Amino acid sequence: MQKQEQQEQKQELAYENFITTIRSEESKLVYRNNLNLFMKFVGIASHNLLLEINAEESIKRYIVYLKDKVSSATLDNRVASIYHFYTMNDILLNKTKISK
Repeated sequence: MQKQEQQEQKQELAYENFITTIRSEESKLVYRNNLNLFMKFVGIASHNLLLEINAEESIKRYIVYLKDKVSSATLDNRVASIYHFYTMNDILLNKTKISK
């Protein structure tokens, strides 16, 4: 039981690190929705598991998937939300490599 509580706290912490650094309520809604779309794409239901995947490869696959489906502005917005989540959880990403 204690391990499950620790995992839930870790998940809450990962999400809190992400959401509390966004000022506007409208932006919080957009960023939360964008992150949820990414989580659905990679087949992950909890925020803490996002910290355990190969983020760069997953983001690259997501970008390729979205390129023909959304505008470049929407794509940039969705990816910015994902970058923000990882940045606020101390995961460094090679954004140049991902964007190529």
